[in-house]
Amino acid sequence: MAPTRRGATSQQKSLSEMSRDELADFIASNQAEIKRIEAQLASRAKDESYLG
Repeated sequence: MAPTRRGATSQQKSLSEMSRDELADFIASNQAEIKRIEAQLASRAKDESYLG
């Protein structure tokens, strides 16, 4: 099964059916959510290095 956008309607193309321009538009339209999720994941990271 090809990945699709969460909450996609049946009228939306799957990612594998999109043209390069459609994929670029899809990524641009979701960039804010991508950055938010990346920041959330980064905030969960723990420094495991031992300097002592």
